[in-house]
Amino acid sequence: MATSNFLQSLGRSSVRNATISEIRNIIKLFGSEYQERFNYLLEQTVGQDGIEKLGLAVGKRNENAHDNPPNITFAELEDAFSIANKVVEAVRDTLSTEI
Repeated sequence: MATSNFLQSLGRSSVRNATISEIRNIIKLFGSEYQERFNYLLEQTVGQDGIEKLGLAVGKRNENAHDNPPNITFAELEDAFSIANKVVEAVRDTLSTEI
């Protein structure tokens, strides 16, 4: 069922940036149970603070790629990278669990 939901919606969505909202939208294509599990895993692993830090790093990356040089420290970038890894783990855990 989850795979069917995803494949039916695949043509309408993609992850262009590593924002939590875009990732949530893709996870939602598998079904609401998967979205709820992903949200739960995010809250348990990175919390709202981590989500905001990752958003900051993605925004700075976009600035660097499209506009001005970013204003971000190496420590902030390392922190965002660690958070991004946890988000990827949450995606993996969400999709590897049959709901």
